Formats: sequence, structure tokens, C-alpha cells
Amino acid sequence: MTDSTGSRAVYVYASLTREWEDFTDAHQNAREKAEEAIDQYANLLKGQASEAPPLIIAGGLGSGKTQLLYHLFKYSWREKKVPALYVNLRSLINMIKRRMTVERRTERLTPTELVYKFSELALNKLDLLKNHFNDNTLTLSDLWLPEVAGRPANLPPSELFKEVGINPNEAYALIDETLKRKRGIILLIDEVEMAYKELRVLIEGGFRDLTDIIGSGVIGIYTV
Repeated sequence: MTDSTGSRAVYVYASLTREWEDFTDAHQNAREKAEEAIDQYANLLKGQASEAPPLIIAGGLGSGKTQLLYHLFKYSWREKKVPALYVNLRSLINMIKRRMTVERRTERLTPTELVYKFSELALNKLDLLKNHFNDNTLTLSDLWLPEVAGRPANLPPSELFKEVGINPNEAYALIDETLKRKRGIILLIDEVEMAYKELRVLIEGGFRDLTDIIGSGVIGIYTV
């Protein structure tokens, strides 16, 4: 990426503990649009909006996609009070495939069925997060949480939230509230380009149908 003057390249590794910076107008525009989409979903949960716009973050290698997802993770928990989980697409697809094997499902999923799978898995992870909030039994990736560079992979979730300025008590209360209503999770999906073809094989129909279903909010999960 280039800096705000456009005169030099700036290479920054994604870090959960680093706050987002608008290096260029394009980065500012991407952040603002992403935050607006999260805002809209938060309003939908409050009954103040009828839908949330689909949000797809696109860009080349090193363009800041992962860093923006990290920003949205913190923005969702801190500013909007909506639980967010983080997972890469291949891990998500593999979990869905395992469930389909158990169910002896061989045909492809409809977009609606896929979003229900997303929601079911996310609620299960949120329940797991609640039960292991203060211990290091599981890794952060097991719980669909981003890892912190230089810290143990099995860092207790409560410590992770402290590291990034999220009040652990508030986070726990949000988790409990969301599990009771069984809706209202933001699922941040990274490395989409690495498993895009696998996703195409998994579902029938177009991606427009998928994004429309997610944006409607009727299934209780919003994916980025």
C-alpha cells in the first residue's frame, strides 16, 4: 500500500493490537463503508432498520484486508456492542463439510441452508466461548477469535479482550445476552480468496442470493 501522499510504499503486518490507520483515501473509504455496514446491522438488531447492506472486503495481497477485519472485530465489540467472531473461510467450509458428512448430506446447500449453517456454528462457538471465557483450555482459533502476536495461542479470551481494550465483563454479558436471543452475531471471514472455489462447489445458486439473505437479518447472523 502507499501512504497518504502516494509517494512511498508502506508495508504493515496485520496486528490485532494495532489500531487501524487511514493510510490513503481508499483506506479511509473502505473503513467508513465497513463501519456503516456494521452500524446498519446493529440498528437492524434494535429494530431501527429493515436490512443491512452486504459487505465484501476486496483487495490485493497486503492491501489491509485482515487489518480491517481486526478493526471491525474491535469496533463491533467496543462501539456497537455486538459480538464478533473471526475465522478463515477454509476452516469454516471444513466444519460445514464434516457436519454434512454426519448428516449424510451429499447434495449442495442452498444459500439459505448455508447461512443457517453459519449461524448454527457461530452460536456453538459463542457458547464455547462463554464456557471457556477465563481459561486456556482451547486456542483462540478454536473459539473463532483472532490471535495476538507474541502471546500464547491458548490465551484466555478474557485476557484477549483486555489486550484490545474491550471490557471483559461487558463482553461476557454480550455473549450471554446473544445466546439467550439466539441471534445477532457478526462473523468476520478472512482468506476468502484461498477457498473461494471450494465455496462455489459447496452451494447452489448465486452469491447474490447469499448476500441478500445475510443482509435481510432474518437468520440472525451478519457475515463480512
